[in-house]
Formats: sequence, C-alpha cells, structure tokens
Amino acid sequence: MTLNTKGNIDKINTMFDLQYDLNNETNGNEWITGVTKDGRDIDWDLCISQETAELIDSIKSWKHWKDLNAPTDYENLKMEVVDIWHFLTGEIITRNGGERVVITKISTPILDRYARDYINLNIPLNINNTDIKKLANLLRTDIISKARHLSYIVTHTKLSITVETHTDSLLLQFMMLLYASGMTIDDLYSMYIVKNTLNRFRQNNGYKDGTYVKVIDGKEDNEHMMMFMNNSKKQLTADDLYVLYEDFYKAKA
Repeated sequence: MTLNTKGNIDKINTMFDLQYDLNNETNGNEWITGVTKDGRDIDWDLCISQETAELIDSIKSWKHWKDLNAPTDYENLKMEVVDIWHFLTGEIITRNGGERVVITKISTPILDRYARDYINLNIPLNINNTDIKKLANLLRTDIISKARHLSYIVTHTKLSITVETHTDSLLLQFMMLLYASGMTIDDLYSMYIVKNTLNRFRQNNGYKDGTYVKVIDGKEDNEHMMMFMNNSKKQLTADDLYVLYEDFYKAKA
C-alpha cells in the first residue's frame, strides 16, 4: 500500500480545509495570530502534548507500579489520535503563516513500508500465546514511542528548523503514530469527519449555553453520528453528515 495516492492526499487536504473553517467558526479569524475571538491564547504545542499524554494513558499497562495486566483501551486510543490530528492541523496552518495548507506528498518510502507492515500484521492481541503477547507489548511500546517523539518535535524543534522541514517532520511522525495505532487514512478521515461535524453541530445548537441535547435514545451524539457514517453506502462529506444528523436531532431531541 502507498500513502501518497491521490485519494489519500485529497482526504488529508479536505481535513485541513475543514479544520481551517472550523477554527474560523469557533475561534474567530484571529485564531491564526494565536488568540481566540474571546482573547484567549491558543497553545497548539500544549494541546498536542496533552493529547499525546491522554493517548499514552489509554495504554494502561505503561505504569510499572499498577495495572500491569490492564488491557489497552484501543477505541479511546484511536479517538486520541484523531484529537491529536485536530490540533496538529492547527499548528501546521499557523506555522505556515495562517494560509490554507495544501499537502502534495508525505515522504517517504520508509513510511509506506512501515504502514504496510503494521496493517498487514493485524495481530489478535487477546490470544493467550506468549510470543503473541510479547509482540503485542512491543507494539504498545512503539505506539508510546511514536507519541512521545511527536510531542518532542512539536515542542522542541520548531525554532531550529525551517517551516517546511517542521511541517514534513510533523506529518511523517503523525502518520507513523497513526499506523502504529492500527489505523489507516480512511479510518482517520471517517473519525475526523464525525468529530469535525459534531463540533460544528454542537456550536450551532446551544452547546455553549447548555441547551444542547447530547444523549438521545440512550446514546451520545458521537455514537449516533458514527453510526450514520458507518452505515452509509456512499462516502459522506461533512455537509452530508451534518444534514443527516440535523434531521435526526430535530425529530428526536
């Protein structure tokens, strides 16, 4: 498999565009200067570092003093990957002068091999086999390593390298974290579209003033929206999903 297909690059650029628009809607156009419309400072570095810490905490067995055999919460781990991407796009846009970013390629052949190897492994992590367990532990360790390295690039390298090199490094390291977490670009895209659409919908329907209805029929809004995305026979855009959920919300809330 190859990351740099037109379809994958198109999905990445769509996500950058959606994040740009969402930031404008929620934070005001001045967000590209590092502040919100309410005058609050935006610290992308801290946001990403915090999300990587939450991702690592999904791997509960990283602690040497407790929870030694606790299972990894992979569903939450994947959501944390999407949350990191949410803030990483903002960091990259800001670093590139606040303009809309157009990605043409993410290097390198090394990444393509890395992605192929991880996705083809498809290891059943709950099998009671010593060798499998050892490999599963290595995979979890690698996820932690990739997350920590991404956090390091964000917080320690931006002043010492060019904007272009910094952008390339962030994208490459994030993609390695994505694949180490067992996800593909398609997975990222689907989960990101849900998160982006949900953020827009909440903002437009009383989330800030407390009138928004988050739980309908015993399920949270993100569960309903993910169901719409997964059950669709076609690839939904953010606008498609917004309309579907808006109709559902009006009928149920």
